[in-house]
Amino acid sequence: MKKSKLFIATIVFVLLFSLTFALVACDEKGNDEVINNDNDTTPDAPQYTASVTYTGSGLIIMPGKDRPSYTATVRGVIVDETSGEPLISQLKIWDKAENLIYRTVTDYLGRYELVLPDGSYDIEFSHGSEYEIEVLRDYVVYTNGYFKLPDISLKRLYSLPNWYAGDLHQHSTYSDGKDLPSEVLKSNIAVGMSYGILSDHNSVYQVVEWLAGNRIYIGEGRNFLAIQGWEVTTSRGHYQAINSREIFNATAWSASDILRIANDIRLQPNTIAQINHPGRTDDMGFIDWNLAGRFDTIEVWNGVYAPPYLSGTNKSSYEKWVELMNKGTRLAIVGGTDNHGVNGTPYAPDSNELEWIKRNTYSGCPRTYVYTEDYSLDGVLSAIKQGNSFITNGPLVFANLNGKSYGETVTLEENMLLNFDLKSNEALKQLKIYVNGKLVKTIDIADGAFTYEGTLELENLKSGDWINLQLSGDFAGFAVTNAIFIE
Repeated sequence: MKKSKLFIATIVFVLLFSLTFALVACDEKGNDEVINNDNDTTPDAPQYTASVTYTGSGLIIMPGKDRPSYTATVRGVIVDETSGEPLISQLKIWDKAENLIYRTVTDYLGRYELVLPDGSYDIEFSHGSEYEIEVLRDYVVYTNGYFKLPDISLKRLYSLPNWYAGDLHQHSTYSDGKDLPSEVLKSNIAVGMSYGILSDHNSVYQVVEWLAGNRIYIGEGRNFLAIQGWEVTTSRGHYQAINSREIFNATAWSASDILRIANDIRLQPNTIAQINHPGRTDDMGFIDWNLAGRFDTIEVWNGVYAPPYLSGTNKSSYEKWVELMNKGTRLAIVGGTDNHGVNGTPYAPDSNELEWIKRNTYSGCPRTYVYTEDYSLDGVLSAIKQGNSFITNGPLVFANLNGKSYGETVTLEENMLLNFDLKSNEALKQLKIYVNGKLVKTIDIADGAFTYEGTLELENLKSGDWINLQLSGDFAGFAVTNAIFIE
C-alpha cells in the first residue's frame, strides 16, 4: 500500500512539474513561433551560418563555414553632442558579406568594441526616438587590424519635457529570458528609455537586482526608474502584475480564477492589473472579455508580433479594445516588447522579410511614452493607468483636442480643434485620425519630413465620442495613441 501511494504521489509530482515548466516556457515558444505564425503573415526564418558572442561593450562575430575566420577589432566611444559626455547607446552592425545585421549596446561609459571578420560594414549608432541616428557606411576592416574610430557624437533632436518612454513587458534569466536583469537594464537605457518593468513568469526573485537600476543616473537630473512586477502565467491567459512583489496563486481554470487574479493584483497598494497579448489564439490569449473591465490596462502591441495596423495578433487585440471602448469599458492601451533576448535575432535586410521585423525584438520596440509632471513611481504608474500615453517603435505623436490630451476628457464645444505635433528621427509618412475607432481623416506627409504640425477642426462630434491617432513612418515606424474623451 505504501509503495502504491508513493508511486501515485510521484506521478502527480511529475505531472505538476511538467505543467509548470510548460507554462513558464510558453512565452519563449511564442518568440520561436513568430517567424512561422501565419496569423501574422511573417515569412520563414532565414538560415544563418555566422555566430556571435555578446560582450559587456560589444560583440564578437565568427564567420560562417564558407568564409575565413580572420578578425579585426573596431573600438570607439559614443558621446552626447551637446554635453560631450559618454552616452550609453545602441549599435547595429550590418555584415555585408553574410548579409546579416547584429545589434548590441555600449558599456555604461559609451564605449564599444567590435571583433569583426574581414569585410565591409555599415554601423548604425542610436539612442532612441529623441536622438538622431548616425550611420558609418561601407567601413572596411581587414585581418588582425586595429581600428580606433573618432568619437561618435549623437545630437538630441527633441526635448520632451514631462514625457518619458518605457518598456512594460520584459523577461530575464529568472524565467525564460536569455539575459541577466543587469543586461536588460543597460539595454533599456541604451535606447533612451527612462523607466522599465521586468516581468518574469510567476517569479519575483528578479526584483532585488532589477530595483538596483534606480541608482543609475541617465541624465537631465534623473535616475532610471526600475519598476517591479511579474507576469502571471496561467493556462487561461497571461497577465501583468505591475508594481507587484507578492506572488499569489497563479492557477486558472475558469473565469472565476481570472476574476480572483485581477483582484489579487489590484488589492495590493499602487498596482496595475494588465491583460497581456490578448489577441493570441492559444491559451496565452484572453477569452474572459466580460471581465475585461476588472483590469486597468490592455497590451494591444506586443513586440513579438506585427504592429496593430497589420494583420495578426496585435491587430486583433487593438480591434477588441475598440469594441470594448465603444461598449463603455475604458481601458488604457500599452505596448511592451515581451523581450526574451535584448539583442534579438540577426536578420537579412535584403530578404523577403517584412519591414517591421527589421526593428526586431530589441528593447523599446515598442515603448510606451507617458506624460506626467511627477517623474516618480507614483507619477508614472498613474499615467500608465489613466492612459496619458502613446505607444511607438519610433515616431512621436503629440496631440490635444481643445487643450486636452490622451486619457483626458474635453467639454463638447461648437469648435473642436485637434492640434497635433509629430516628430521622428526617420521620415514620416501618414497621420490617421479616428473617432470611436473609425477613420475620419488621413493626412499624407511630404517625403523626407521629420516633423509636421497642424490643426484640424473635427465636426459632428457628440458627447460620449472618443478620438485617437495613428502615425506611420519609414521602415514600418508606427505610433498609436490612447483616447481623448468627450464629456
